[in-house]
Amino acid sequence: MTPIKCSDYDFIEILCMKQYEVKLMLVSSNEIQGRFNTTCYINVEGKKQEAIKGIDKQQQPLVIALSDIVRLDVLTPNALFSHLSLID
Repeated sequence: MTPIKCSDYDFIEILCMKQYEVKLMLVSSNEIQGRFNTTCYINVEGKKQEAIKGIDKQQQPLVIALSDIVRLDVLTPNALFSHLSLID
């Protein structure tokens, strides 16, 4: 698990607060598209991890650990930022 830079948390909070539509590229190479509205903690293999919660395009619930996200692209027009790389 790679730690997330402190400065990246601001962008995570903004995407949740504004509920931007985003496309996530995960460590597993899967892509997920959805809107996220809150951060939370989840238990992964006995360890507490930060995550984001929201819904996908089919309105199904999503919970994604921040450590699973490689990159996110903001699809919402006129957003405050367009992409964020969480793993260098």
